[in-house]
Amino acid sequence: MAGLLAEFKNGLPPGAGAKQDKEGRVARVRTGPSDFVITPPAGQDPDYDRAHETARQIEGELDGFLARVRKQLGEPRIKFKTVGTEAYQMEIPVAWVQRNEAKLPPEFSLQSTTKEVKRYWAPEIRDLLPRLGEAQEAMDAACRTYYKVRVYYPDQLDYVRIPME
Repeated sequence: MAGLLAEFKNGLPPGAGAKQDKEGRVARVRTGPSDFVITPPAGQDPDYDRAHETARQIEGELDGFLARVRKQLGEPRIKFKTVGTEAYQMEIPVAWVQRNEAKLPPEFSLQSTTKEVKRYWAPEIRDLLPRLGEAQEAMDAACRTYYKVRVYYPDQLDYVRIPME
């Protein structure tokens, strides 16, 4: 009982280091408030499943867009890069840009430059990113709800039952 009280005083859910739920998934608690890591198994949470499928679909659209740009420009080294909060910037080698600047579509907007690459955004990327962010937020919310209902709340019942015994 002393161990349970010590955990309660520390503000951690019981067994927070490695807690298994009924489905065998493991929740790990690190340091920050959003560091609970647990995902519902497929079919357990329809909200999570829907958001996960939407995120996968949007990521597929982004990959398809990148493939079309590579083919259109004839440069296979173009790739996506996330810099800070700016996700999915297209990195195009500077040498290629200097040789083929006329081939770049005018709707591409330059975001940043390094010695090796120039990073661009396209209107398609700007349209897809908010939808991807919403899907990822919905997944995070579903994971938090799943964790509370499946892992955290049953342990809190133990705290209530122990003093009653």
